[in-house]
Amino acid sequence: MMRVMVRGVIYESVAECAKALGVKKIAVYSSMSRGRLDTLGLGRGRVMGENTRAKIRGKPVKIGNREWPSMAALSRWLGMEKQYVATAKREGRYEHVIGRAMRKMEQERRTK
Repeated sequence: MMRVMVRGVIYESVAECAKALGVKKIAVYSSMSRGRLDTLGLGRGRVMGENTRAKIRGKPVKIGNREWPSMAALSRWLGMEKQYVATAKREGRYEHVIGRAMRKMEQERRTK
């Protein structure tokens, strides 16, 4: 077995690394061959800085008093596919996104 180190974390195998970072094994091998293990599992357009926080290219999205770093982040928070919010906005159905987000925020408020 081959040990893999990504951002200071050592994984005992490529399979363990892939599972922990939510990627396929081929992505681990590809990142290794390119010398880009530092960006593995971060998605497209992200770069690791000195403070080890990913810099996100997306524009912030605000609904009510909540803000998300991008439409993709809002989509994931809603439990939907990554492109859900962008597609809804493009197709003129953004009010559905707002309604869904407001309902979820209300549910979270009630459970606290």
